[in-house]
Amino acid sequence: GTMSRHLRIWLAAAAAVTIALLASGCGVGSTDEGKVSETVTVYLTALAVGDYDVACGQLAEPAKPEDDCAAELEASVAGISPGEFSDDADGKARIEVDGDAATVTLESGTTLELARVRGAWLVSSP
Repeated sequence: GTMSRHLRIWLAAAAAVTIALLASGCGVGSTDEGKVSETVTVYLTALAVGDYDVACGQLAEPAKPEDDCAAELEASVAGISPGEFSDDADGKARIEVDGDAATVTLESGTTLELARVRGAWLVSSP
């Protein structure tokens, strides 16, 4: 239907924006800020399109629900409109990296905490 077409177009646009940001940043993809930004984009985009398995893949252990991660994550974001996630995925107002921890402040004013786990940045506070 039109909804899934709209999501596909949006995803393609989000991917294009991410690629453009990575390309224009002179290797920003290899910096901690770039990697943190990428994790947050994947996480929020997954939440926006309701792909909770992918979103769960971006969560660090303490933040990841024990039993059925996808179902619990879906329940936890039930009241939030997908548009809010997609807006936040596009607009990361501030990224601060401090060793193996990072804080991302989103356009909406929400902050996400991330942790470096075995070399990969994961969301530690969903």
